[in-house]
Amino acid sequence: MPANPAKQLSQKFQKRIEKSIAHHNELLLTVQGKLRQAALETMLSEQFVFNVIVLWEVFLSDLIIQYLAMSPTHYTRTLRGRLMQSVREKFGHPTAQFLRFTPPTQISLAQTRAMVDPKEFNITITSADVLTRRANELLEAKYARLFTLNPEFAQFVNYIIAARNYLAHRSKSSRKQLKSAVGVLEGPNLPFAGSVSKVGSYLKARDAQNQTRAIVIARRLIVLAEILA
Repeated sequence: MPANPAKQLSQKFQKRIEKSIAHHNELLLTVQGKLRQAALETMLSEQFVFNVIVLWEVFLSDLIIQYLAMSPTHYTRTLRGRLMQSVREKFGHPTAQFLRFTPPTQISLAQTRAMVDPKEFNITITSADVLTRRANELLEAKYARLFTLNPEFAQFVNYIIAARNYLAHRSKSSRKQLKSAVGVLEGPNLPFAGSVSKVGSYLKARDAQNQTRAIVIARRLIVLAEILA
């Protein structure tokens, strides 16, 4: 039986995160006993979390495109309707009647990417709800349903997006959004609850198993990747 390309993509991502965790732990060891150990740990934790979330964003975009390439009929049907509507609105119904859009039933991964992401910005999302909506727009139901996350993972996705935005921008607005996202965490996401007034200290804080919150976030991304493929 041929390998599942979506599963392969997920496994590749998981290995990248595991390698990133190993490198991060090694770097944390190198700063032990240094004059500026606390500041260095803060810097390493912030950079690590930002990096793994960006890796997840790239993986998510690649995964959606992979599913689309595996079964493009739903999207091409929707795309045909949008093209027809656009032509009708701009040139009128008589002109639209001459339009023919007959995509192949099978398209390559490169063709799929060019079609759905022509400017090569990757498929981006701003919340778990947007992820669900985007998946339903692009994918056949059997794949789209994977991106309708249960409340636990939807909450986590909103949280990591807020964390990524704060680490990227450091704005007052992004801090407020991060604080809001952390404030509603519950159930399995409670390990990520806490004060974010000092984000570096928050990320490098250790749990009962002596794991930093930064590493717990990374391992949670591995679990999320597993359920999406």
